[in-house]
Amino acid sequence: MLLKQFPFLLISLISAGTLFLHSPYVIGEELLLKQYAFIGGGLLAGLVILLRRNNYIRYDITTIAIIGFIFLLLIGKVISTQPEQCLPLLSFILLLIFFKENKISEQTISLCLISFSVLLSTYGILQFFHIINSISHFTVSGTFDNPTGFAACLSSTFPLTFSIIKYNKAIAIFCIFTIAIAIILSASRTGIVSIGITTTVYLYKQIQLKSIRIKFLFLIIPLSICLFIVLILIKKESALGRLFIWQITWNMVKDNPLGRGSGTFIAHYMQYQADFFKLHPNSDTTLLADNIFHPFNEFLFLTVDYGIITTFILIALIFIGLYHTKIKQFYALCLLSIGISSLFSYPFKYPFIWFITVFCLSQCTSKNNLYIHSYFFKLILGGIILIGSGLLEKEIKFHHNWNKAALLISRNQTKQSLELYKKLYTINHKNNLFLYNYGAELNRTQSYKESIDVLNQCTKYWNDYYIEILLANNYINLQEWNAAENHFQKASDMCPNRFFPLYKLHIIYQQTNQEKLATEMAKTIINKKVKINSPLIHSIKNRMKKFLLSND
Repeated sequence: MLLKQFPFLLISLISAGTLFLHSPYVIGEELLLKQYAFIGGGLLAGLVILLRRNNYIRYDITTIAIIGFIFLLLIGKVISTQPEQCLPLLSFILLLIFFKENKISEQTISLCLISFSVLLSTYGILQFFHIINSISHFTVSGTFDNPTGFAACLSSTFPLTFSIIKYNKAIAIFCIFTIAIAIILSASRTGIVSIGITTTVYLYKQIQLKSIRIKFLFLIIPLSICLFIVLILIKKESALGRLFIWQITWNMVKDNPLGRGSGTFIAHYMQYQADFFKLHPNSDTTLLADNIFHPFNEFLFLTVDYGIITTFILIALIFIGLYHTKIKQFYALCLLSIGISSLFSYPFKYPFIWFITVFCLSQCTSKNNLYIHSYFFKLILGGIILIGSGLLEKEIKFHHNWNKAALLISRNQTKQSLELYKKLYTINHKNNLFLYNYGAELNRTQSYKESIDVLNQCTKYWNDYYIEILLANNYINLQEWNAAENHFQKASDMCPNRFFPLYKLHIIYQQTNQEKLATEMAKTIINKKVKINSPLIHSIKNRMKKFLLSND
């Protein structure tokens, strides 16, 4: 009996884990445990399939094409980055096979996903009324680092609520309104647009008469355009900022149309942004610039890393899938919602989006069936599970020891912490977040040369404003003024609306007796437009005024 219920129990655990797991006692508290829930759940799902007694496995062309595309991404990650980053893709494949082979009612799975989404929505609503504290500096973010992940996960399951209307309208309405209210309270424009579009498509499909459909479109299209404009105007700067990011990202694509491998965007975007502002120092987009880790568009992100051809393959796969498969309406709407989020945000940062995507894709059934011998299939499946389990164990050990090193720092056991950091560095010198943290700790403990070495290694995989500031700080403490000046200038080029790098350049010019440059920089700082006023900016401007007065 327990064995029969295990698949459903596993689905429930993955859903709960990818939506709710977080801990302040681990590095990456909002995401790491959620990732483990998805990866571990995928490996267990693969084991369930492996233990089944089948002579033949039946598959459709669409599923095989999806698995082939995922393997293409896997190869790119293996070549370009650390193998551990392949784990989500391996779990995606295993869960796709699991959903295709298991005979659990799709309605049962949908109810499970809806239930957990309603719980998460309730959690967010309680945060809005300050009954539950938010784990981030945002009022409503659920168990995520910001409202983006919260709204993306809820909007991806929102269309499933329509599937229970025919069974119980009262429960369906309660679920619809609970999830919708939570998304609106999160103030996520992408989430609001997603549920708006999916609801409109659903209502349109329910209208049988053509004349009423036309009237519905004449009513809804102007309303939708007005809502879209209002949402843009609410955060106009944010919308313009995304357009600017897409412009810089497109420059990356033009320079390398075939891509440069996984991790290209995070490694090189900020340098492209710096180059843009070097060429256009008086650009109107100066105030829009920020420290960026994602282009706010999953398709652009894929294109930068893997090239235009890979993106065309994905688009072709989507259209071929729509032509050759029979997708049920509610799952198609879920995929539509994820697609909308992917145009304006980064939903695939969150493991639950991977989970809901793989479930919805598994509901595609083709007219053409292919039969694969069970022995050959299980041999490959067993290999994937073994590799995945080994990589997961290695990853858990690494993060456990990294967390231990960070804990030792908090207890002022600096020597033991740095020894552990050094040991981990020899094991894994490609994890960009680890390299940044290690470099920062070396800087804090005044090991400036070692910090420079680690941060230079980090820039191969991740480079941004804060890394440049750290490097400059190291060089300042070593009194290597030219190197420090170069890095502060680079940081300023990356984010030209920031005052701190310019202030530090002013200090360097004073230290090196370049009074003319120090004076010019002081004037630049005083006349510089302020994006967001703060006590720090006010203090810097006052110091520059005093400096100019003292030099008159």
